[in-house]
Amino acid sequence: MHDRPVRHPTIKDVALVAGVSPSTVGRVIGGYGYTSAESQQRVLAAMRQLGYEPNAVARSLKSKRTRTIGYLLPRVTNPFFAQIAEGLQDVASAHGYSVILCSTDMKMERTSEFGRVLLEHRVDGIVLSLPGDDSVFKLAASFTDRGLPVVVCHGSRRIHGVDRVISDHMHGGYLAAKHLINMGHERIGVLAVKGSTTSSLILDGCRKALKDAGVDFPAQLTVEIASFSEDAGCSGARVLLMRGCDPTAIIASNDLIALGALGVLEEAGLNVPADMSVIGFDNTFAAHTRPRLTTIGISTYQAGLIAAQLLLDRIEDNYRGEAREVVLPVELVVRGSVAPPRRGS
Repeated sequence: MHDRPVRHPTIKDVALVAGVSPSTVGRVIGGYGYTSAESQQRVLAAMRQLGYEPNAVARSLKSKRTRTIGYLLPRVTNPFFAQIAEGLQDVASAHGYSVILCSTDMKMERTSEFGRVLLEHRVDGIVLSLPGDDSVFKLAASFTDRGLPVVVCHGSRRIHGVDRVISDHMHGGYLAAKHLINMGHERIGVLAVKGSTTSSLILDGCRKALKDAGVDFPAQLTVEIASFSEDAGCSGARVLLMRGCDPTAIIASNDLIALGALGVLEEAGLNVPADMSVIGFDNTFAAHTRPRLTTIGISTYQAGLIAAQLLLDRIEDNYRGEAREVVLPVELVVRGSVAPPRRGS
């Protein structure tokens, strides 16, 4: 005797138990059209009672949505972007969406490939946390040209006409430099990423704080480095020490750069903070360094939450207006890597 095939409940079964029409069940499942709160509750209760699982493919064909979004980031191992991803995922899940994470490892060919894959999977929109290069600009254009929403979250500020979530990096640079000035430092080195708008804003904030305090800021105290990486921080710190400009403190454009600088200072026999003070930026690795790093705190998880909501507003047609920009505040987080300069320094 053959086992009889298991019959799975259908929309008609759910409608019969809920006492509504199949079209009402379809609206509840698909998230389109109007359905009263009472009917929604009856449909959801009937689905639970019957163990009904919506067919995702059929639902996407009906609503013309896949309820998936893409998130492109430089490296998923970097806590800065992992925290953004967590906020993004929490909002997406609460609204019945899935997130496809795409870690590009800062490779142009990988960015282009991920863009193609996301379009093939018919994602409803993307969040970008990538610095600007040709592949990123082309990727953003490939989505916007198709009418698909794009949100930039701590990514390139040179992608125009899209919603954006950023932090007040200029004020962060000001806070970092002001803290060092208040501690008695006047020769402050800055490790800034070449071509980065974010680094430029941090540098502008530092300049303003020094100018307000009447402190000179010679050009040789700024070192341009290749990327927001620990290796780049090592290279930049070595250059700064070799220039002979005798800084008593260093401001790094992120915590990874600061981590590289801490290693070079240790190799050079310099004690932090007795011989050299160091301030990072973003508060990701800062609590785990030795000494624990004073840094500028950025609300990365909140940035992910907001980016997801901006994207869903567009996807679900709740907002059709001009591009929005949300600027999140920053804060100085004081730990153990800053002290007054030695007398005579």
